[in-house]
Amino acid sequence: SVAAGKRTAEAVYTFKLPSDAAVTGLRVTLASGKTTTARLVDSSSVLEPAPETKGAKPDVALLRLIRVDGWESTYELRVFPVKAGRTVTWTYTWVAPLAYLDGRMILRVPARGKHDNLVSEQVFVSGRAAGGFDGFERIVGAGRALGTKLPVRFTASASTGLALELVPRSKGKKPRMEMAAVALPKGRSAVAYSLVSPHRVLSPKDHPTQVLVVVDTSRSMGHAGHKAAVKLTKALLEDAPSSARIGLISFDREARLLGKGLIINDKSSRKGLLAGLRRQRQGNGSDLAATVQLIDKTLAGGRGPARVVIISDSLTPLAQTPASTASLASGRLLSRAHFGHVTLVPGGAPLPKPETVAASGLVHGSLGRMTAIRHLEVEGRKGELWNELWAPPPLRDLELAGEGKLLAEQPNKLASGSGVFAVGFYRGKPPRSMSATGVLGEQEIKIKATRRAELGKVIMPLLLAPIQVLPDGFDDLSLRLLAEKHRVVTRQTALWAPYPGDKFARARLKMANKFGTQQFRRLPPPVEQGETHRSYRFVNPRPGPSAPPLYKSTRQSPVGSLDKSIIRRLMRTYVVPKVHGCYRRALLPAKDLRGQLTVVVELARGEVQSARIKGSLGGNSDWAARVEQCALDAAYSIRVPITIGSSAVSLARYPLNFKIVDSRGRVIEGKRTEKDVDADNPIDGIDVED
Repeated sequence: SVAAGKRTAEAVYTFKLPSDAAVTGLRVTLASGKTTTARLVDSSSVLEPAPETKGAKPDVALLRLIRVDGWESTYELRVFPVKAGRTVTWTYTWVAPLAYLDGRMILRVPARGKHDNLVSEQVFVSGRAAGGFDGFERIVGAGRALGTKLPVRFTASASTGLALELVPRSKGKKPRMEMAAVALPKGRSAVAYSLVSPHRVLSPKDHPTQVLVVVDTSRSMGHAGHKAAVKLTKALLEDAPSSARIGLISFDREARLLGKGLIINDKSSRKGLLAGLRRQRQGNGSDLAATVQLIDKTLAGGRGPARVVIISDSLTPLAQTPASTASLASGRLLSRAHFGHVTLVPGGAPLPKPETVAASGLVHGSLGRMTAIRHLEVEGRKGELWNELWAPPPLRDLELAGEGKLLAEQPNKLASGSGVFAVGFYRGKPPRSMSATGVLGEQEIKIKATRRAELGKVIMPLLLAPIQVLPDGFDDLSLRLLAEKHRVVTRQTALWAPYPGDKFARARLKMANKFGTQQFRRLPPPVEQGETHRSYRFVNPRPGPSAPPLYKSTRQSPVGSLDKSIIRRLMRTYVVPKVHGCYRRALLPAKDLRGQLTVVVELARGEVQSARIKGSLGGNSDWAARVEQCALDAAYSIRVPITIGSSAVSLARYPLNFKIVDSRGRVIEGKRTEKDVDADNPIDGIDVED
């Protein structure tokens, strides 16, 4: 931090971490070059200042937890003195679990804010693959490929947060397990374990006789997404069995079968299909309903098992839910075809939440799998994607064996090449060993864990973070003692850094060590003298999930929506002139056309996801239907500004009145009827919901 102005200041800095992360250290380097390391003290003790002592230096830093809200924890750091024009540097350390989802080890840290004085983060990552993994296939940081080996360095934006993804590699044929345990008071203990299912490939008997690739060619895919989809399609068709018949469907507002249906799988056929896909123009709309019907029709005449791969960005109309899409598939289709789904994601954008993807109903109903691939990861996927989407049966019926009861995540099954890492309390003394039983294929197996001492170092920090919200029977004293022992910032503890070499600071710390950290008293800087104790108090947490949303729903987003004025301009540019022309032409044979139509559009990431017309025109029904279709076509012609990476959906309702004014037909922006009025948004005319 660099102080502005001419006076010595105190820096007050708040930052957010996932709620299951644990802050374990703080070091401050002052402008003079002196360095001080923080100690753990009781958080309530900082509310009572120490008596003023002649010659004593105010304390340098205080780092405390001030809020736990759902999946985010907010910390506050105060540093003094920050002299005018001089630089003070602080480094805080923390530990957090990496979730293993969709074949990736994932860590996401909330953005630090959007202030002008925030600099980009220089990130250094070192470590090794967890037990059962032999290394990494890919490492991605801040949306960029970083190779396959640790350590890595990269720069992350302060305003977009930190995103780290590691794709592990497992070559072993048997499941592998690691564990560590530590003792706790009152006859309890804590355990950490990792369990990895081996990566296996499909046997020839599982190969299909029909392969159909379905590609989203809507505008929201963008140029980079369309290019990535072509590369993935090429890899899938080349990996398909040579004896299978292949086909290709593209879809946006409509679904289209490219070529002449299912054809033989040879080089010439693949070349023709890919050429047709490259020529597809990106349009508005993402109609999965029409696409499912075309898939059913295309596969109806074939024989034998079929594989269907849907490649899209998972942005579909709000009405197209997993349940509604699955209900469109006939029982015959689901019994013959296994669906797989690939979501293409721009670099740096959040991964979609699997259960909200409209195609997930089809995939899960046919026992297929889903995966997400970033644009930068499509190279070199030949030979991999086939097994990702249709892997052999999982390691199932998993049970952890031990004398006590482990209160931690215990999955019932693990897909091929996937794994789990979990920490939890254990009722009983620390187990000397752990094992798991399960079924792999048709064989019952037992997996014995290998002890790993380094896992023991992270058990308590990772356990103490989530129990800030759900204490699980621990009283405040027990939590404070555990936090002090393992040096973790909690709502009972804080990190305090003294001025280097200050005798009064040493005396206060000595007293706290002798009589307990609750006897510690902080010496605040002069600039804090006007503050009340209330400003220091911890904000009571609200119960919520203990992990950040590693996936983001494609069906709602609080950021990135289009402004009302932009939507109004789009309507006036693309819709009103075309509808006006259609209405004027329709009045020649049908002079009695009158009424109001409301154009309802869903706008997201550069496209009209869906459009529909509410209301009807009175008069000649044939010409009224033509005008309504004209309004629908005009809505689908809107060129929406592209917002890469945002999954925000804007729902706009635009009423149009059809009247005769001065003997001529006019289309006028209308007012909503009473039943359409929204008390929270009562503006007449355009109505936008995010």
